[in-house]
Amino acid sequence: MDVDEFPRETTVVSERSDPFTLSTDGTALTVPVERDALPTETRLEVSAYLIPDKPEDEISDDEVAYLMSTDPFSLRSPDYGMSRDPHPERLESDSGDAFDRTLIEGAYQLEVSGRTAGENWSSGLIIWKAAYVRGVGRSRGRSRSEYVSFELTDGIGGELADLLDGHAEEHGFTDSREKIDFVIDYVQRLPYVTDDVSKGFDDYTKFVVETLTEAAGDCEDTAVMLASILQAEPFNYDMILIQPPGHMACGIYQEEPEGWYWELDGRTYSYIESTAEGWGIGDCPEEYQGEEATLHQV
Repeated sequence: MDVDEFPRETTVVSERSDPFTLSTDGTALTVPVERDALPTETRLEVSAYLIPDKPEDEISDDEVAYLMSTDPFSLRSPDYGMSRDPHPERLESDSGDAFDRTLIEGAYQLEVSGRTAGENWSSGLIIWKAAYVRGVGRSRGRSRSEYVSFELTDGIGGELADLLDGHAEEHGFTDSREKIDFVIDYVQRLPYVTDDVSKGFDDYTKFVVETLTEAAGDCEDTAVMLASILQAEPFNYDMILIQPPGHMACGIYQEEPEGWYWELDGRTYSYIESTAEGWGIGDCPEEYQGEEATLHQV
């Protein structure tokens, strides 16, 4: 168990429970923490991990299971009373035609629903509140393609790709094209919201954790999200960002491109619209057909 400064910036205290064996009936544990070791008037969170009972230097990362975190709280001085201390960036529960976001302890529960190949589907996931707050606080000083690169190395692009690949199979979308269509439909289901409405800025590119948690974004936000998912494992497609005047979309490499496509370094990339529903690979809104576009290799 770790006690961290919210949003999981610095570990203040790290303690282990006594060894135990998991029970199907549930296991109740108490992990003592010295109160004097905890700072006061500081947002904190408690995170729980499941680790094997062996020396710490013998434990590999894949043997550690992250279980949950609490909502942020603060200890008051001098009496050490405890109170909930919601972060200013906390979102409220919300819902729409395509999504439901519900606050739970330490996290948001998000459910996105849609229809692919004539089949209705619903895809649920958990996003930790600390992860969302860290995303909001990141620097914006990077190019659009660098947002995708970040998601593939330090963001949630790979984790989301793996999760959606599993959800696709659960809903019977098992071949590669069905999975691509499912991912496209998933991203297109997120409502379109301009930067000035959602963030109060004219030009604000979101990280994927923001777009997903807020269940909303503009064209560049959803294009970054779609490119990140399809370029990550297990999909591993060669993706680009396609930027016609006043817009942003994706391109997916195909030896035999479908519909509208652009060329970069001798390779052909079929256009994918990430906003609004019903656009498939190669479908391009009329206003961007034949337009010169800036292409960003990701």
